Amino acid sequence: MSGGGHPHAEHFQPDLGSRSLFSIANTRPLGLSHALGHQLGATYGVPHGICSCLTLQNTIALMSERLSGPDLLSLARAVKSIPRDYISPTYHADMDSESGQRGAVLEISVAIGKLLFDLGLERRLSDFNVPKKDLDVIAEKVATNSTVYDKDMVLNEILLKVY
Repeated sequence: MSGGGHPHAEHFQPDLGSRSLFSIANTRPLGLSHALGHQLGATYGVPHGICSCLTLQNTIALMSERLSGPDLLSLARAVKSIPRDYISPTYHADMDSESGQRGAVLEISVAIGKLLFDLGLERRLSDFNVPKKDLDVIAEKVATNSTVYDKDMVLNEILLKVY
């Protein structure tokens, strides 16, 4: 064992689904959903998990358009961890092309929407009394310093869609 980690860490081999989920968590641009959660939670008291339910589907859809290279491929590979019940019967994975990777990311977005519906977790920002007039300020705060998305993308592609 090196570095003081868990004594059995060298024997731990997560399954494909776990690795795919880790790749979602490690895709930097999905920090947008997390950043929105901080803004909505700190200012309006929206629970962090609910913020993810509200924003993750549209964040992933936006990232299907904005990501490229390794970030796009990393997120696209996570489609393998989605249960078949949530994948379109006509979907065919094509990780060799950028358009195939974008399609996989969109499929993840749709699957998240189906899951939220099945769990009865479809909610709106308006359910939490977030003033519509504040959405522009929220978008501005989370888009600051981003090279992947801007304020208008956050406002129009995520916040207004979940209001």
